[in-house]
Amino acid sequence: MLAFRQDFRQKIPMLDAALIQRVRVRKEDSAFVYAILESYEGICSYSTLDGRPEDLHRDLELQIPFEFVKEVQEVLGFLGEMVFFIDQPKSP
Repeated sequence: MLAFRQDFRQKIPMLDAALIQRVRVRKEDSAFVYAILESYEGICSYSTLDGRPEDLHRDLELQIPFEFVKEVQEVLGFLGEMVFFIDQPKSP
């Protein structure tokens, strides 16, 4: 998967201008969180990371353009306890 992601970034250079943030969402909240993120068109994209079917959570990797970091932080703040930060944000 890592090789694919590196290749993907080579084809789409704008991903190099994005902040990567991983978050954890309870499984029962995941559809709602996905809908909220999609409703704010263009402020971020996300991928659901691989997990086990028995997991009670879903891990997401958010790709946030630097121009929208503040907006995404506000949206995640509004979601409150539905979203848990897995690690510190990273620039690619």
